[in-house]
Amino acid sequence: MAHHSDPDSIESQLQTVQMRLSEALQSAVISRLINERGDAEVDGTLNAAIQARGGFWYATLVAHQTTLFISISALLDKGRDVASLYSILAAIETEIPDRISEEFRGTLRPLRQELDAIGNKYNKLRHKLFGHTDLERGKFMAQFDAAGFTHLSIAKDLEQLEYVFKVLFAVGSGHEHVPQRGEILHYPYSMHVAAVQRDTDALLNDLVSASVNP
Repeated sequence: MAHHSDPDSIESQLQTVQMRLSEALQSAVISRLINERGDAEVDGTLNAAIQARGGFWYATLVAHQTTLFISISALLDKGRDVASLYSILAAIETEIPDRISEEFRGTLRPLRQELDAIGNKYNKLRHKLFGHTDLERGKFMAQFDAAGFTHLSIAKDLEQLEYVFKVLFAVGSGHEHVPQRGEILHYPYSMHVAAVQRDTDALLNDLVSASVNP
């Protein structure tokens, strides 16, 4: 494996992509918790507190959803001189083919098509919503809904991207174990995502407490 300081090395790309994946997962969990816990039917007190400062919470959701989509697009970037899931997959296939076991080869084979399927969905909105200021950009949330994006669909896409990363990480790091879909494996970014989830839950709990005991 190339030296860590080489920006084109597989190790360096894995670290960069891991940070992007972490950003996507953190933004997704923040958006999901605010939407789910802030639903009026789930917690009327929290919903009222959020509505009382609706401008802030709307801006917070837009910011995290923007970060989420930009991060996913970066993970799926096919451009030159970038670090993405595609670039790592290509580097593994060209630079260390002799280190790929037959079991890993079978696991790697369908990954590119799976990435393409996810990328095609997000590319439709990438330029319209984030690449420039479209005249219809004010319908931000409506366009997400119209395109079929839900918290559940995004969570499934992120689960797939996370699985691809874990496979590439295992191969690029020289591990013998082939990650399985749904298998719980802990990586450095997992701790950051878990911490953000705890902090978001705690913040929402504090908001409820402040409303009940002003």
